[in-house]
Amino acid sequence: MKIKNGFTLIEILVVIMIIGLIVGGIALNLARAQKKGRDTQRITDMTSVAQALGAYYADKHIYPTGITGDGGANYNDLSSQLIPSYIQVLPQEVNDDYVYRYACSGTPICSK
Repeated sequence: MKIKNGFTLIEILVVIMIIGLIVGGIALNLARAQKKGRDTQRITDMTSVAQALGAYYADKHIYPTGITGDGGANYNDLSSQLIPSYIQVLPQEVNDDYVYRYACSGTPICSK
């Protein structure tokens, strides 16, 4: 009687497929966790900006405005009016393709 040593090609392919599914599941969960972490950080950042704007409004009875006179305020406008009295540093999105947008009583405030 002949004894076979080793694995068949089918057995090896099944093991590789199972390992691939496990690795794929781990990668998918990691991507979801990273996305959730970024979203949580964005919410925290916007809460900090909202609190700083609230404190600014409580002191001056007006929200910060831009130097262009259009009623909006960009990152530089907010930086000069809020730092360091109301917030230590304005949050910035790592990806420059997006901006923070906070609407308050009709006038949106963007921070890039």
